[in-house]
Amino acid sequence: MMTRPCLGKVACSDHAADSFAQRGLLYLEQENMEDALKCFNQVIALEPDNPKAYNNAGYVHESMHCLSSAVHMYRKALALDAKNVEAMINMARIRELEGDYHGALQYYEKAIDLEPDDVNAHFCLGLLYDRYDMFDEAADQYQQVLDREPDHRKAIFNLGCLYIQMGDTPDAERQFRRLIDLDPTDAAAWNYLGSLCEELGDADGAISAWQTCLKIDPLHVDANLNLARIEHCCQSVGDDEQLRQKIADRLKFILSLEPFRKEAMDLLTKVEAAKDHPNT
Repeated sequence: MMTRPCLGKVACSDHAADSFAQRGLLYLEQENMEDALKCFNQVIALEPDNPKAYNNAGYVHESMHCLSSAVHMYRKALALDAKNVEAMINMARIRELEGDYHGALQYYEKAIDLEPDDVNAHFCLGLLYDRYDMFDEAADQYQQVLDREPDHRKAIFNLGCLYIQMGDTPDAERQFRRLIDLDPTDAAAWNYLGSLCEELGDADGAISAWQTCLKIDPLHVDANLNLARIEHCCQSVGDDEQLRQKIADRLKFILSLEPFRKEAMDLLTKVEAAKDHPNT
């Protein structure tokens, strides 16, 4: 039998490393962190000068809440490549988890200085500002994301939530309608749109949005509660036994999912009282 010619250590290692990396990513999708880490450590053994391998291993350590080990890996990546934006973003995220706002900010800003069009860096910096209630700064970063990737759904969603917090209902409504155009099955977006329609005085639009939300996700507690509440407010429950029972059943369903949901308990008390006091 003929002996297969040796392709050389580098070529063989590259192929093996790629195989381990692919398996590691598969284990990550399965949330099998221990086997994922074993695979990425194999990649590091085969390619000790590959920053990506250290970033992957660091991510697994971070997912396993081993932050010091994650930092060690990210620093290894930066030692190999001082301009590695991925490692900078990873380090920034660790600093956030440790409550070090300024440390996180420095890493994010450095990453953006190196790669001004890096969508992930802008989005993560937006999240940092968002967590510290720096609304204008967060909105600017989410807009930076959308300037570069107009259909970035997480940025649209977060921007819509920011507008709600800032009291800008029309702009919030526009963001959630935009999100629904991109993904008509986004139950959370439909629920928020219902609340915004209600705030804008469009009760029919609110009811329609919440009903759509519940078609997508029948167990959505907030949409169920919102629908029960608006039906109770907009119609004469005391004069319509069928409607009263419908609302009561919905509220009991909510309480079967969240037994201590105070809004549902209070509203159920009012609805049941309407049976004996029709004008309530």
